[in-house]
Amino acid sequence: MALNAGDIAFVGINTAGGPDDWVAFTTLADIPAGTVIYFSDNEISPATAAAFNTGESYSKWTAPVGGVAAGTVITLTNFDIAGGPVANIGSAAAVTFSGSANRGFSQTADAVYAYLAASDATVDTPTTHLARISLGNAEDGTKPTSLPDGSNIVFTSGQEGALYSGPHTGLQLSPITVQPSTILPTGHLSQVLRSLGRSTSQISSRLRLSWKHPYPSLM
Repeated sequence: MALNAGDIAFVGINTAGGPDDWVAFTTLADIPAGTVIYFSDNEISPATAAAFNTGESYSKWTAPVGGVAAGTVITLTNFDIAGGPVANIGSAAAVTFSGSANRGFSQTADAVYAYLAASDATVDTPTTHLARISLGNAEDGTKPTSLPDGSNIVFTSGQEGALYSGPHTGLQLSPITVQPSTILPTGHLSQVLRSLGRSTSQISSRLRLSWKHPYPSLM
């Protein structure tokens, strides 16, 4: 089953290091085994551009055997550390691509795009944009034309981190540690939001409107 825009949503990010740069996302649809989602802090600009610019980095996450159920929170840590990124579920790896070897996120302003691509060899050319988050002193790059507004999260007040802080009522939670003093809850978030009768794009909008920033552990 191919993924579509809004089938995942970012729920956390840290660009300040100390000890590592990381992102977290939740699955808003079941993710089949072997699905590869790419992540880049290169930019799409203008919004209609077919490929990313250069100068930063590419990474990928691969869904494990058995796939991943909707509502799962996945963390990708160590973006700025040798051997990273590291996934709590499935596997993650850096993708080598000419002109894009500057790993780690900028504290001034950066954006992370989640998307599908045909292969590592064409990692700079998205086939489907899934989600995007930008934070810092200004928006970094642009939202791709094909990505719904509800799947695009933007902070422009100098934030170095943010965490989803919306409702978790009825969730079966188990904490996972993503850095010292940082606990990110996991559970069936999408099931709770879907029970309210929202479409995937509306779920993403709900996530976008329920963020807390800057992330407390970064203060």
